[in-house]
Amino acid sequence: MPFPAGLGFSPWGITAGLGALWFAAGFGVIGRIANAGVITEYQMMNETDLRGITAGDGELWFADSFDSSIGQAGFVTAGLSVSPASGAVPTPLTFTGSAFAPDETVSIYARGIGAGLLATANADASGSFTASAPEPPSPYGPRLFFGVGQSSGRLGAASFSATPRLFLSPNSRTVGSTVLAQGVGLVPGKANKIYWQNPRTLLGTVTANYYGTANGNAALTFTVPEGAAPGIHLVFCVQTRRRRHVQRAMTKRRRNQNRGLDQGGPTI
Repeated sequence: MPFPAGLGFSPWGITAGLGALWFAAGFGVIGRIANAGVITEYQMMNETDLRGITAGDGELWFADSFDSSIGQAGFVTAGLSVSPASGAVPTPLTFTGSAFAPDETVSIYARGIGAGLLATANADASGSFTASAPEPPSPYGPRLFFGVGQSSGRLGAASFSATPRLFLSPNSRTVGSTVLAQGVGLVPGKANKIYWQNPRTLLGTVTANYYGTANGNAALTFTVPEGAAPGIHLVFCVQTRRRRHVQRAMTKRRRNQNRGLDQGGPTI
């Protein structure tokens, strides 16, 4: 069956299941072909390049060559939202659910449907609930949290955007001293460049893991540059894939001849 002209994609994989034919296409498109031949497109929320698709366990699974990953798509049958809608680790999150089965337990997952249990809640007689949890480590950009009713199987999805953040330890040092820089909400698997702002100086690079975190052995230890004046300076990260900037302030200490400690102001 030829595709109508002007759809703007080429299918890379096709599967039968869940009452229809499904295909994956480049540029993040999943398509559905109904029995009558009607084609419906579903645009993915992240940058993706889909190369294969299959149906199973009531869900769709696809291969994404952009991030060398396997993705999961489900069908929303209940309501789920999260507040705030964006933030950096460890922002406190509040989930609100509706249209679940009365009095059932709802599990909220951070890593896909059924993976990475983040919180649980008991729906009231109307099928509604609220639950709280800290934001889990996530790569920079949009993502979903899923809520699954444990008796009804109803599925809710909440949209969230993970933002980047740098942590400096300590955040007040003298010239020539070392500082540990760690990051969350970064682009995974890419070189994230960390700079001293003024004068702009490359301090080094970090490579975040799959969850967008650069810590432990992946963190960067840098030396406070010679010539830095006492006061507050910014250290920032440039992420290569989306040119995203994230910055963190630190105080350059004025050395006390007796103790070698800070006499400057606090970090903002």
